[in-house]
Amino acid sequence: PAIGVFLVQREVAARLSAQPGGWSLATVALRALATVERLRDVPPSSFDPSPAVYSSVVRLRAQRALNADDHALVLNAARAVFQQRRKTLRHGVAHALGGNGQAALHAISEAGVDPGRRPGTLDLDEWRRLARAMAELRVGAP
Repeated sequence: PAIGVFLVQREVAARLSAQPGGWSLATVALRALATVERLRDVPPSSFDPSPAVYSSVVRLRAQRALNADDHALVLNAARAVFQQRRKTLRHGVAHALGGNGQAALHAISEAGVDPGRRPGTLDLDEWRRLARAMAELRVGAP
């Protein structure tokens, strides 16, 4: 498999390598395409001039976790729901579905996810199920 090794700010590495609960839109997008392994931290003193932040080395291994159709659905759903990232899924999904709270609860129920959770707590399989349920509602909309 294709492998890339990158040096990024420590906070970025922490977010990209986080377990569900600390995920961002970038984490969802990246995890759909690759595994992320945080290899080591690099202190500011390793550079000249020294930056104000620590860095981390991360390794990405290409590994498609979703088929092409699901990948597009998940990215679209996550992009819309993460606009309300501090709110619960009930509110974020409703916002993504044009303010339709009933449709949001239906999609969340179909996905088997607790509507009181926040977007950053879902793992990739939960995002896939939620994105499919949201897409089915959009297709069936008048």
